[in-house]
Amino acid sequence: MVEFEIFAPGTDTDINAAYFAYIRRDSDGAYWDRDDSTFKTYTALVDGRVDFVEDVDQLGVWNLQESLGITTGTLTMLPRDAQTSFLLPESVEQVYVWEGARLAPLRDHYAAIYEHYSGFNALQLLGDIGEPVEGAKISVYTKADYDQDKFERIIGESCTNLHGYWVHPVFVAVGATYTIVYSKAYEVDTTVHEIVVP
Repeated sequence: MVEFEIFAPGTDTDINAAYFAYIRRDSDGAYWDRDDSTFKTYTALVDGRVDFVEDVDQLGVWNLQESLGITTGTLTMLPRDAQTSFLLPESVEQVYVWEGARLAPLRDHYAAIYEHYSGFNALQLLGDIGEPVEGAKISVYTKADYDQDKFERIIGESCTNLHGYWVHPVFVAVGATYTIVYSKAYEVDTTVHEIVVP
């Protein structure tokens, strides 16, 4: 049983407050599907949302419990606001699981880069007329590696969903400058963004 806790606005401040998480297996980028208790690609998910339950004695404390069978490996917990589907970046956590039981968080001194990093919709991908672009590849490099054409030294990859948002964040070390490259053949020109992660 994997247990996960987040702190977010409770039903005492918003009666409709609710949260869920996607659980991603980092070895292959597959997502947990509650429909048949297997990991699948994001586009094949039937029921990938795992709901948080608010602690009735501590409003604003939300808990998730999910049985993952005998899963062993590194997982990333991706909590989202159920009303907006926005990622809660401060609550994203990578954990190691041994035969279905969570052992410990792994990430420290890392930042999660996603569509709202550095500003609302700052890294959302839009087309020529302002429409969200779905299915674009996102590649993240250090600026130094990108500027020297060391494309084999990619830090991480994601892709965009139907809102032009990142399907999952990419973790980068703090204290560096990064280059983000969006690409989708025949639909949008390759787009490059540079960000500083303090």
